[in-house]
Amino acid sequence: MNTQSRIRTFIALLAMYALPAQADWQTISPGIAYQDLSPFYIKDWSHIHVFKINLSKQKFQLVLQQQVELTFPSIAQFAHYQKAPLLFNGGFFDKKQHPLGLRISNYQKLNPFKHISWWSVFYIKNNQAHISHSNPFHMVDRTEFAIQAGPRLIDNGKIPSLKPGYAERTALCILPNQEVAVIITQYFPMTLHQLARMLMDKPLQCQQAMNLDGGSSTQFFAKFSNFYLHMPGLSSVSDVIAVSPRS
Repeated sequence: MNTQSRIRTFIALLAMYALPAQADWQTISPGIAYQDLSPFYIKDWSHIHVFKINLSKQKFQLVLQQQVELTFPSIAQFAHYQKAPLLFNGGFFDKKQHPLGLRISNYQKLNPFKHISWWSVFYIKNNQAHISHSNPFHMVDRTEFAIQAGPRLIDNGKIPSLKPGYAERTALCILPNQEVAVIITQYFPMTLHQLARMLMDKPLQCQQAMNLDGGSSTQFFAKFSNFYLHMPGLSSVSDVIAVSPRS
């Protein structure tokens, strides 16, 4: 770890004890609100981006690298292809940029289920989000969207055993009102356990949460009429999750 990384990790550790108890949500589109949960004294360069999404007004879709027809597309190029106002990195992939694990988008299976015991599945059916264990996982009829990744961060209000290690993180959690929160850290490395603890605390109070791919894959693009944020990734990804209004 270089000196700059050590400094960022140290500040992140200090910041974990000063996260806000209540969030000041900014509505950026019908069914989408935004909040930066990082402490005020490091917001100039370090962020915990949170997008709160109402699934009755917004839908999740997957965009695969093959669809963009570029070898190593950036998150902005994914956004240009999909024309969605919010996109963020998806799940794991192999060395040939092929997605690993279940992918369903618009009720169509794009990639098969993979038997990995510590992974989990985030899926949407009837505008309701769910997180299921990968072992066993049974396909649900009329599943609109699904992505397999892991590990599971919160399981019915409890934090399972999680591996150590600091990295940038991307995660999904289900809020008490059934909205979905997308959490993306920027220059704010966390352990999985620290991330889970933050998600369980106010203002999110998640009872179910799942980790997506992170580290150099962590990235997002958000462009609305009165809001713009872009966090490019340090590496390309095989797929992204796009959020757009329901028709």
